[in-house]
Amino acid sequence: MNQRVVAVPACKLCGQDDLERVLELTPTPVADDYHPRSHIHIPQDTYPLDVCLCKSCGNVQLGHIVNPESIYKQYNYMTQSSPGLLEHFRGYVTEALGKAQPEPGKLVVDIGSNDGTLLREFQAKGMRVLGIDPAEAIARKATEEGVETIGDFFTPALADQIVEKYGQAHIITANNMLANVEDVKSVIEGIRRLLAPTGVFIFETGYVVDLVQHGVFDNIYHEHLYYFSVKPLERFFAENGLALYDVQAIPTKGGSIRGFVQHAAGGRLRTEAVQRFLDREAAVGIHQPEAFHRLGAKLDEVREQLHRLLGEIREQGKTAIGYGASHSVTTLIYHFGLGDKLDYLVDDNPRKIDLFSPGYRLPVLNPSVIYERNPDYIVILPWRFADLIIGKHQRYLEQGGRFVVPLSEFRIVE
Repeated sequence: MNQRVVAVPACKLCGQDDLERVLELTPTPVADDYHPRSHIHIPQDTYPLDVCLCKSCGNVQLGHIVNPESIYKQYNYMTQSSPGLLEHFRGYVTEALGKAQPEPGKLVVDIGSNDGTLLREFQAKGMRVLGIDPAEAIARKATEEGVETIGDFFTPALADQIVEKYGQAHIITANNMLANVEDVKSVIEGIRRLLAPTGVFIFETGYVVDLVQHGVFDNIYHEHLYYFSVKPLERFFAENGLALYDVQAIPTKGGSIRGFVQHAAGGRLRTEAVQRFLDREAAVGIHQPEAFHRLGAKLDEVREQLHRLLGEIREQGKTAIGYGASHSVTTLIYHFGLGDKLDYLVDDNPRKIDLFSPGYRLPVLNPSVIYERNPDYIVILPWRFADLIIGKHQRYLEQGGRFVVPLSEFRIVE
């Protein structure tokens, strides 16, 4: 892809050109393009952020794709910075080994392995491991810390090279990355080649039913090309020589699914859970445009509430800041139009401190400034972690501060 952004004319799963735009979010820059002061003069383009529904297979995807080189080669997110993921991965490893039942020393490959957090847990259980991640600096650091990681995009050709050098994998994992690759068919073909005959491919991805029902619209950004449900995924795997035989609901990322996939002749029976997910999707109408139209209407209401409150705060000469500096924060700030209504951001991730937010260039400061500058209001932008953030800053409330939580229900905590 030579262009920075291209329109997508057809469904990336089934190939049909029967797409309907069902949700139009405000265009944003690349969501994690936080930058140092030395880069503040460099323009940051914004790109369309439209959500489309395939009326043929039910897949949900973005209407435009940003060149992945613009997102991943200098990628800034590290797994260890996400609250609760380490404990989640420990349970994940136990589940995966129970499903696949590989002998000790068999190969586990993680596609999109980031800093190797998951693979370290497999290592501790006696498995050989190999990571694959296009973020070159993170891949290099993971290798230096004992988790061999290939710093490249996963392709069928790379899968063949891995088989030749390491053998086939008895477990392949892909967590919150399957939705991130433009040529998902190529990735699945690579997985088919790399997976041992009785092996298991396990993926986690955001679940579009939860996204819509819980209002987790800020999980929509250019890195996430697809918003999956079970119906189109089951068809997609079947068309590519694989079989989705089990699905579980998991709470991460505001609501996700964990899918278990085998070769078409893998021998494991399709569980009743798969049908339960299909029934739920039909019941909530997730493959119909109206589900997304309702979400869009709710977001319009929240935007109005925020603008009304923050306008009153400014008129009274009071201050408001934002808590959070993540990918999802960029979507939320842009769609709710908060860039000129917040004085600065604070964030707990030390990698974000002293950077500037994408587009609006809001400075990101250490949360300790809350008690030095005493802002009147703090808008909790990563609203799913509101209780955790409020719990850490009870002193701020005791000193008369107020938290604003925009979703899932708008509220002020004082």
